[in-house]
Amino acid sequence: MLCNMSSGMTDKSDYTNILATTLRVEDKINAGNLQVMTGNNSNITVDNNELVNTGGVSQPSNVVGIDIAALGGMYANKITLVTNGSAYGISNRGIISANSQLNINSAGQISNLDSIRTKGGSNSTISAPRVINDNGSIISEGDNTIVSSSGISNYKGTIKAGKSVMANAVTVDNNGGFINGDYVSIVADSVINTNSKLFSESPRAATTTDGGINGKNGVSINASSFLNNNAGWVDSDADSIALVSGKDMVLNYSRINAKKDIYVSSNTLDYPAAKKPEPIDAHLTAGKDINLVVANLGTFDKTTVLSAGNDINFRKPNNNSVGTFLLYGTLFAKNNINYDHGKIENYGTIQSGNETSIKTTDLINHNLITSHAALSINAENSIYNDANGLISSLDKVTLTSPVITNYKGRIIGQNGIDLYTDKFNNTGYTSGSVTVNPAK
Repeated sequence: MLCNMSSGMTDKSDYTNILATTLRVEDKINAGNLQVMTGNNSNITVDNNELVNTGGVSQPSNVVGIDIAALGGMYANKITLVTNGSAYGISNRGIISANSQLNINSAGQISNLDSIRTKGGSNSTISAPRVINDNGSIISEGDNTIVSSSGISNYKGTIKAGKSVMANAVTVDNNGGFINGDYVSIVADSVINTNSKLFSESPRAATTTDGGINGKNGVSINASSFLNNNAGWVDSDADSIALVSGKDMVLNYSRINAKKDIYVSSNTLDYPAAKKPEPIDAHLTAGKDINLVVANLGTFDKTTVLSAGNDINFRKPNNNSVGTFLLYGTLFAKNNINYDHGKIENYGTIQSGNETSIKTTDLINHNLITSHAALSINAENSIYNDANGLISSLDKVTLTSPVITNYKGRIIGQNGIDLYTDKFNNTGYTSGSVTVNPAK
């Protein structure tokens, strides 16, 4: 049966069930508890006031099972929409609004160009092979759960929750969109969070900071293969952010801000297919710690800033590091900086309010490494401080390496400089008592 509702409907009964092959809504449907089931179903039964298909589903050519026009809409206390058969999808260009609970389960694609919402602290659950929310809004005052066996697209769209946003799909693409909740969890093979400024500049943005992914009490993004955060914003106003990729990650032009910790884990931080990876231009700001567990750190551009209210920690995953870390940007920690990774060449600034500890294969310093308390550098092969380099501590400097070269640079330790080396080449400036010991 094909059902075309062009004149609207108001049903004051407790339960309203609509069963049809396809349904087109051109006006408003008002009901208490509304359930719609479409598709070529068979053996339909009612169990606990819910429609249940106990038979098979035939597969016609691709059709829209539920089609809500621009002037149409569904308004009810509870709404359940079901399309059976992969050929039957849902297209919404109007409004779907539930006061207590919203469940949409489509065997075909869901395309939302306008508004799907719940009120009164109620939850929303949407499940489909593909969910497209391009320029649309999916808003729940409770939890907002979207599950897709293929992909979720949120191009310039809004996905929002009063409580948690939970998205699970093969691909989650938030290009120029806004995902916002008390807590945001995204699990996918591939996650794309790009061009956040596009949303902040749109008329739909309430503030200039809208856009990207925002979870007041935390953001967790877990991509099994690829996380692309190019020009993406990720914020947590009151808690922590975790960005995890099983393979590769892009942080070019990212803006990541957390009240507490930032945790980043990946194989790389740039496009893995690039012949010559671009420098990372990113701003990471954490009220507490920034933790990076990355095999290939690549190049941090001079505009890159990592700022932590407590510690900055670099660690190589599974004791594996790749390539040379080229730092042109700024690492600033109010407490400690701990670097336990591969070769580092510093053209930027490494500055801690307390201690700095660097463990590496080789260190080449062209600019500033400084700490308020003890500064320790342990290099397996060599330490080289060139004419523009400054290694400085208001406490003690300890350098450990088979070869240490201070080529017209400066090494300052107000409470002394302890060197553990077999060869110290010094044509530069030292300030503080220098003690040379055999290499450890």
